[in-house]
Amino acid sequence: MSEKAQLRRVEENELVQIISSGPLVPAAKPLVRTLSDRTRQEFRNLVQRLFLSSYPDGPRVVVFSAVDHGNGCSWTSARIAEVLADTTDRMVCLIDANFRSANAFREFHCGKLAKLSDEEWSLAPLGDSTPANLRLLSYRPLLQFPTAASLEGFQLRLANLRKDFYVLIDAPPLNGYAEAALFGRMADGLVLILAANDTRREPARKARQLLDESGIPVLGAVLNKRVFPVPEPLYRRL
Repeated sequence: MSEKAQLRRVEENELVQIISSGPLVPAAKPLVRTLSDRTRQEFRNLVQRLFLSSYPDGPRVVVFSAVDHGNGCSWTSARIAEVLADTTDRMVCLIDANFRSANAFREFHCGKLAKLSDEEWSLAPLGDSTPANLRLLSYRPLLQFPTAASLEGFQLRLANLRKDFYVLIDAPPLNGYAEAALFGRMADGLVLILAANDTRREPARKARQLLDESGIPVLGAVLNKRVFPVPEPLYRRL
């Protein structure tokens, strides 16, 4: 292993220790989010199926990506991260890698982001209303498109986090951008987010074809703005 790779691995191990120990600075305001009983139960069912039913051999790193902009991927992945953290004693890390959106961590009302040693990454402090075992990281590449070195660092970070965390990645939309597929190849699979009365069949088919051609396991689909998992017979028709 080269000296540079050894240094990066040391930094990654230090990162795991940092984000396991708690927020670095107080949150500006606590998260206030109320879900209906039915919606919360649907999320619990999804969390059980995705992460917990196959424990300890189930997925550890899962990408969430919408078919198109505005399908509610950030909202969905944030709520699933909360429910998962509330359901398990294991640490949970949500990575905001939807860097084409200007509103980092808008779903959590975070305080000021704390920069890590790698300037592409930040740690977001959370309020007391969030589960104690939930951590948020922000990935913002320095250039418009991630470089090979940046993606290599992303993959190494995932490899280190998966040892102690369930990792959820809020990724850019599949149609129009390559990053979701790139992240999907590093993860255990991808959950496709569709919007009720909004996502059209042809874009959904295009996204599904991209995932199939890339060899990325599709772990499921969520019909957002209804929050119900897409029925399997309907999903097979996409």
